[in-house]
Amino acid sequence: MVVAVIVWPGLVTGGIDKGTQVDPAKALEMLQNTSRDGTQTGAAAAAPSASGASAPEAQDSGKYSGGEDPMKGLLESLKKDQEKKP
Repeated sequence: MVVAVIVWPGLVTGGIDKGTQVDPAKALEMLQNTSRDGTQTGAAAAAPSASGASAPEAQDSGKYSGGEDPMKGLLESLKKDQEKKP
């Protein structure tokens, strides 16, 4: 069996699909055009996304729109738990 794998390595690696190819120049440009809050600036903001939605619509879908910041509430509850411990 080992000899078969050595002689025909395609038996093991033949079914593996190629991963998606990433263009480093485009990735760097995208990172440089993205601000800290996740919105795109410059020419990248004007281009529609692959799903057909405009950039603000696609990016606003994951943002929290409630009144209180959930991370702030989590930090406050952790502080309260630390105070309760002896």
